[in-house]
Amino acid sequence: MDNDDVKRLILELSAEMREGFATVEQRLGARIDGVEQSLGARIDGVEQSLGARIDGVEQSLGARIDGVEHSLGKRIDSLDGRMDSLDARMDHLGDQLSWRMDSIDGKFQELNAKMDRQYQGLRDEFNPKFDLLAEGLLHLNDKIGRETADIRHRMDGGFAETHNLIRLVYKDLAKP
Repeated sequence: MDNDDVKRLILELSAEMREGFATVEQRLGARIDGVEQSLGARIDGVEQSLGARIDGVEQSLGARIDGVEHSLGKRIDSLDGRMDSLDARMDHLGDQLSWRMDSIDGKFQELNAKMDRQYQGLRDEFNPKFDLLAEGLLHLNDKIGRETADIRHRMDGGFAETHNLIRLVYKDLAKP
């Protein structure tokens, strides 16, 4: 395996690792989408629950008001005041719900930003390390190549000496 092969393998490994990071990034995105959908479903459930409760309160109050109007016509003005108060309470509840939804949205955005920063930090931390690893592997490959060449040179020299020794022995044996 020569330097070009090692470099190619290192580049392939680097590309595979970057693809792995992209996969992790996609998975994190999918998890964030799942959390967002889950939070959306919960918020929708709270809205529906509050809507049903408000509808129940409105129906209950409506029936009471109809009964009071029917039986006590003189207290209509008093009931109108109560309705205004109920509307203000409902507005207040709506404002609180809106505030809570905004708060949840803000927290989700903070969480998303934090996860993005952490991912960027990991990516920024590991990319130089992978580059350094690739550089170290290239240097190691060069060193192994030099050592291999040195071993071949010594082996070739040893084989030449052995061949010379064998020739001398045959010459000595060939002499009468």
